[in-house]
Amino acid sequence: MINRLKYNNELLNEKVNFFWDYYDLFISLAGQLWNFELENPLSLVQKIVFQLDHNIFHAHNYVPTYFDKLAKYDRKYLNVFKNIPNIHRHLREFKKINPLKPKQLPEYRKKWFVNNRASLLVDFELLNSELQKSMLYNSVNGLIQLLQCSHPLSEHKEDIRFHATIIGSECLFTKKERKQPKRLISLINTSDYRPFPYPEGIVTQEQRKKYFSQKDFNKTYKGILDFVYVPTDIQYIICKVENLIFSNKDFFKFGGVTFCSKDNKLLKELPEFLKEHDSGLPKAIYKNVNFSLAVVEVVPQDFPTATKIAIKKVDKALFYLNNVLETAHTVDRKNILFTSDFSWYGYNLSPNVKQDKLTKDDLDELNDNAYYFFEDKMFLSKDAFLQHEMEFILARKASDIYGLWRYLEILLFDRTKETNKIKRYIADALVLSEKKFFDRYYNFHLKTALQDSTPEQLGITSEEHKTYWGKKYKISGKENVKSEFFRDLYSQSKTHFTQKTRQKISDYYYTILTEAYEQRNSIAHSGISQERAITKMEFSFNNVVTRFRWLIFDYMKNNQRATLNEIFNMIKFDASKQFPFRN
Repeated sequence: MINRLKYNNELLNEKVNFFWDYYDLFISLAGQLWNFELENPLSLVQKIVFQLDHNIFHAHNYVPTYFDKLAKYDRKYLNVFKNIPNIHRHLREFKKINPLKPKQLPEYRKKWFVNNRASLLVDFELLNSELQKSMLYNSVNGLIQLLQCSHPLSEHKEDIRFHATIIGSECLFTKKERKQPKRLISLINTSDYRPFPYPEGIVTQEQRKKYFSQKDFNKTYKGILDFVYVPTDIQYIICKVENLIFSNKDFFKFGGVTFCSKDNKLLKELPEFLKEHDSGLPKAIYKNVNFSLAVVEVVPQDFPTATKIAIKKVDKALFYLNNVLETAHTVDRKNILFTSDFSWYGYNLSPNVKQDKLTKDDLDELNDNAYYFFEDKMFLSKDAFLQHEMEFILARKASDIYGLWRYLEILLFDRTKETNKIKRYIADALVLSEKKFFDRYYNFHLKTALQDSTPEQLGITSEEHKTYWGKKYKISGKENVKSEFFRDLYSQSKTHFTQKTRQKISDYYYTILTEAYEQRNSIAHSGISQERAITKMEFSFNNVVTRFRWLIFDYMKNNQRATLNEIFNMIKFDASKQFPFRN
């Protein structure tokens, strides 16, 4: 839907709708296409600090990419931060590294990072503190000013897009899903006082009614800050794990999850609390005696986000536990407790349902597997490919970067044993199908924008609106649609994939694969990871692996008598033809 909001001021109306329409597009496509990367200055700086702090002898393999991306931000957005001059000085010094022999560049860069680690760490940590405190605040305030100023939209389109990207990326980094950020437009522009995101301290019904009735445009849009950074005391999420039994004293820790008995001393006040509160709660929690509890510490978040983070951690821990013990324990996703002090507990309970109706998305995910693709087919590549399918399914389910990377290494083992060649092979291969996905995503959003909007919102007649429906649907009469956002979207959908564009796309996927490998190594060798990098990979790397598999399926379908190794050779040959001038 476009032009969904209505203001009496025509200029304000145009700008506000442009912002929300672009924000909604970014939330939908971040991590899906090369031109919608999930990144912002804060995430880049935090990843740089992580490397300087934990991986200094290998930082030269990863940080230069973050330097390049940080340097591309327009200085008018970053110059407000006091430590930016020092950062730009470091970037200039790094660019001066130019050994006589190109092969010496990695070693020279490594020495530079090691020798300058102390000053780099100080300056980037200072910038990190500034960005954490002010980046989103500056964007929201900048947006408010741009929306209300007297300049036409054409003068501020790029600035509004920038702020929409900052706000959208922070929503995705903090909420770690698309569903909640998608709701932001309705929460901010609601006519009902109850769902609006209030600042800290506005907690009672009377306070909220008063605040809501008196808020102006500025306060309304500052609600974005309160949506992203929800004040909360939730620090621990507690879930049931069926048929896993511990003694009162025993426990097991893995990946930030503690498994223990419901009678463990950590939870000593829980039974009494349950008895004193909601009568339905003890029945749900103590339905049988054959279970343990999984306790997960989480960074304070709103309940849905905290629960999602906790469940993912429990899934990964159970994946390890089940493999070692050869068991099949599962986590109860419906009956969740939360607490900050283990004396008072909040809870979210769902009734036990015998059968959950599968949605279309559920069916799509079930059908997105090689077993389904190869059913009743006699491809020569079938057995070799299916040999590792369960590794992919388990890794994808757990959003396990280490597992997904291992799957790619095993799949491409006969092609090359060099990591950089694996990354370049996949990055180039993905360009082969990029136009198909690019067209699919853009056409979907163009079609949705037209069909979900009323003729009045589009500024066209009912008869014109009817042409956007049915089997003969096509985007015609675009010049009549009164939406700058729609016209821009249509123009972008006609992007010509030049040699330069294809190289840019390949480089984008190469950086995603490099970042995934960076976190894979950190998890494997140190047992730690960078939170924002992991979140980005969950939106991006999963998509890369799935897209690569779909490309392989296409080649298998068209070359049924080819072996898997021959399929990979065909992909390599076709991918290389896209870059005839590459050395």
